[in-house]
Amino acid sequence: MELISQFILPYWLNLLALFLMALTGAIAAIEEGYDIIGVTALALIAGTGGSLIRDGLILQQGVPMFFRDPSFLYAVVLAVLIGIVFRSYIFKNKRPFNISFLLFDALGLGIFGVVGTQMALFAGLASAPAVLTGIINATGGGLLRDVLTAREPLIFKPSQYYAATSLAGCTVFVALALWLGQSAATAAFIAIFLTFSLRALTMWFDWKTKPLIDITLLPKKKQE
Repeated sequence: MELISQFILPYWLNLLALFLMALTGAIAAIEEGYDIIGVTALALIAGTGGSLIRDGLILQQGVPMFFRDPSFLYAVVLAVLIGIVFRSYIFKNKRPFNISFLLFDALGLGIFGVVGTQMALFAGLASAPAVLTGIINATGGGLLRDVLTAREPLIFKPSQYYAATSLAGCTVFVALALWLGQSAATAAFIAIFLTFSLRALTMWFDWKTKPLIDITLLPKKKQE
């Protein structure tokens, strides 16, 4: 089965999603005490990491989109400037900023997931690999950001549902657009709304994953 139509992502929405992820990288770098080069580099990786993995390693579609369109690089630069200019305000008003920021991040999670899934389907991947591509596209930037700052990636440890909400959204997109014959645009907006809503609910009710075993029962690591 094939998609009935292609979901055309509004240009500004794609830029917004990349900008928000880049801002997370800029803030993480500032918290680590990086200089301007380090802040810019981490913002670029956080904003474009998911699409870089998608285009370069999975779909192998040549030059990544953010290199073909300089507007995406400008969005990264804007994220860096905002992070630098408002760093004092951000760190003094952590709670209200984090709440707003996480909601925007949830929107970016839904957008990137749908875009990655659709691109994988058009590249000829089956449903399951396409959904996996969407999840990687949505979470790849944050994963690289955490690894490069020597932080334990949020996606790996027990925390509020994150990758699971992306999985739900990408799966719903495939189910509606590929299996039930809905237009890709309709399926995409439903999937993005679902991802955003689930992510918001996990934050509101503090729904969390749990470790498979009580780590206090495990032997302690030897001190070096």
